[in-house]
Amino acid sequence: MTKFDDVFQEYEKEKMKRIAEENARALEDAAEREEFSNSFLAAAASIKPLFTEFATEARRHGFPSAVEDGSDQHGNPYLQARFFPERYVVTNTDTSRDCAFILMANLAERKVVADNRFHLWPEKNCTRNITFTKRTLSKTTLTKLLYEFMRTALEARDEA
Repeated sequence: MTKFDDVFQEYEKEKMKRIAEENARALEDAAEREEFSNSFLAAAASIKPLFTEFATEARRHGFPSAVEDGSDQHGNPYLQARFFPERYVVTNTDTSRDCAFILMANLAERKVVADNRFHLWPEKNCTRNITFTKRTLSKTTLTKLLYEFMRTALEARDEA
């Protein structure tokens, strides 16, 4: 053993410590993502009837609509209501003409995003970042957001 051996041993020891800390942070992050995802999925299950009511009412007035849920390409779970602001069009034929209200859990940032997408009118698109709490995902809040979404889509349709 040389007098320089201590430097190499200390370096290896510190390196292993950093790796262990990074692994611990990654495990903690994965657990937090999983917990946040599960919380969102539970909340989405309780508010899905509101989205279904929205879609049913749109269809009753002649506007094709659907409710969908799943995960995006990054694994973020979502719940969305889509509808076509044109009466009696055949749905799923041209999604460039639909509008969507998407409630998505951004797992990386641990927040819920309410996204309005108006494919025909990109200038109307808007995203609202909502910090996740049970209260902000209330039926009252989402009813208001869905109401604003539908009104904006129908008014944009009239302006076109």
